[in-house]
Amino acid sequence: MKIVRNRFFIAVLSILAILNNSNAQETIILDGFVGVPQNGQIQLRWVISAGQTCNGTFIERSSDNLHWDNIGDIPGVCGSSSTPVPYNFIDSSPVGNSINFYRLELGGQGYSPVVSVPFYDFTSTGYVLMPNPVSETAMLYFGTSETEAFDISVFDLSGKLVQKISGVGGNSKLDVSLLMPALYFFVIERKGKTRVVGKLVVR
Repeated sequence: MKIVRNRFFIAVLSILAILNNSNAQETIILDGFVGVPQNGQIQLRWVISAGQTCNGTFIERSSDNLHWDNIGDIPGVCGSSSTPVPYNFIDSSPVGNSINFYRLELGGQGYSPVVSVPFYDFTSTGYVLMPNPVSETAMLYFGTSETEAFDISVFDLSGKLVQKISGVGGNSKLDVSLLMPALYFFVIERKGKTRVVGKLVVR
């Protein structure tokens, strides 16, 4: 009776070990997965670690992290048994002025972690202001550089300066909670670049 029980427990432990190895493979198959906005597109990059393989890669995108659409695939065997393999994919039509969510379906190995990539199309006006009209705070997006210095000046309709913001980067938060409801103008200035002028409605 003891022999039968021991064999049963050994079989259970073997099954658990197989499941654990399978789950480990799903979690370590990617060394990295990132998305980078570039020239009106989003480039996705990832690396499949050495010793990990899958059968085809499908790229999916969502605007709400709930509903997903297949936007492309890389057919064939992915990864290598001996060396890390880098991959990239260009999303040429990301959802503008929104956060784009991406995930990979790694054939036979499940899904990758989800990456979120903010994408703001300010090529036509030079900026994106959300929300506008605004009652308390809004985000002003105008560039992709993380090291570029900027000055933002906010004026009322009489030309009076009512707010000045200086910082570094490609976006800034506007706090208008102390401004009276009205129409305002703002000017974005960066060294070596054309001044950008926009409208701000405070309600």
